[in-house]
Amino acid sequence: SMCYVLLTALLPEWSHIGPGLVAAFFVLLWIHLFARITNTQSPARAIFDFGIATGVAVMLYPPAAMLILAGLIAILILRSFRLNEICIYLAGVILPAYFLGSILFLNDRLPWMRNLIPALHFHLAMPADKLTVIAAFILLSLCTLMGFVSMQNHTGKLVISARKLWIIILVALVFSTPFILFSVMGNWVPALIIVVLFCSALCSNLFYYSRNILLISLLFWLMLLAGLFTSFGVVALFKK
Repeated sequence: SMCYVLLTALLPEWSHIGPGLVAAFFVLLWIHLFARITNTQSPARAIFDFGIATGVAVMLYPPAAMLILAGLIAILILRSFRLNEICIYLAGVILPAYFLGSILFLNDRLPWMRNLIPALHFHLAMPADKLTVIAAFILLSLCTLMGFVSMQNHTGKLVISARKLWIIILVALVFSTPFILFSVMGNWVPALIIVVLFCSALCSNLFYYSRNILLISLLFWLMLLAGLFTSFGVVALFKK
């Protein structure tokens, strides 16, 4: 939670209430639900709930559509291959869109469903404040990489199920990042708040496992000051 607050404070776009922020809540629920699949006596119900959370997140924010594939890989990692469980998951994914489509059909607005299909655009529009965005992404990448290395150094202490959960988070991060970048027209920075959620999970390993108190303290205060600078528009004042 601390890493998520610090990382989302790096850019003002990640602090505004919007579709990406609402979808991030369901992505957080998505992580919670796939963590429950291995520790429940009724896996079919947990998988169905997991599918519904995936479907709602994608329906609220179509650039998160890659979570469908990441969720399918998560089930294959956590469970041995069972066709009925795959069908249950896909049914949960489709259910929110089915209900939305039914409502639109009754109101003669079914063509609106096309808006839920993300279109890929292989051209990145550079944001207006390039320097701030680049600096924020450098710090975000550095924290994520250091957290990943710290996790790798302590993987041997984790049980197999915990290792699988970290693999799924890493897969979701790798799959979601390029898809979001190339499926959002215009300003793509707010859409990456979903990616920040996965990055903060990996970054938390650095603060949890590291014994270098000086390094952790410097990194914490650096992230905090960077967040304060962007939140209060200090960078814009310097430009003036």
